[in-house]
Amino acid sequence: GLMAGKAVGAAGIAVAGAGAAVGAAMYEIVESSAQANDVLAKQARRSGLSAQAYAELRHAADLAGVSQEEFGKSVEKMTRNMGDLRLGTGSLYTTLKKGSPALLEQLKATKDSGEAFDLLTGAIAKLKSPADKASLATAAFGRAGGKMTLLVQDGAKGLAKARAEFTRLH
Repeated sequence: GLMAGKAVGAAGIAVAGAGAAVGAAMYEIVESSAQANDVLAKQARRSGLSAQAYAELRHAADLAGVSQEEFGKSVEKMTRNMGDLRLGTGSLYTTLKKGSPALLEQLKATKDSGEAFDLLTGAIAKLKSPADKASLATAAFGRAGGKMTLLVQDGAKGLAKARAEFTRLH
């Protein structure tokens, strides 16, 4: 009887220890998820995009082979370039004034970075020449702009599909 009691006691301690380990692991998962959400929210704020739009686009960038770092820097650069464009200065303004005054006016009328991003990526997707795509992407997104053309390699519909996939998965 005494040996059985000790065995049950040891088993109980082992189960309690395993339960504590599972609890600690769950805490780590929740904590790392909260930290990831905090980072995402900060990146979204810097980019001028909503957290949802930023997460969808980051997912699409990942699918297209654009790193999260390249994507983040490119979107922040686009936001700064949009500020310059509204002031009538900068490379995006100059490129569009010469090459596409209609797109320049449409971009000036956008309400936020998300709308500007959609308009720019849609325009890049419509261009036929890889050189023209790269030129507009670089003017809009900076040095990593060439990589951003990968986001629209399947056209605006491909980008929309990748964004919808993110929403379905999350």
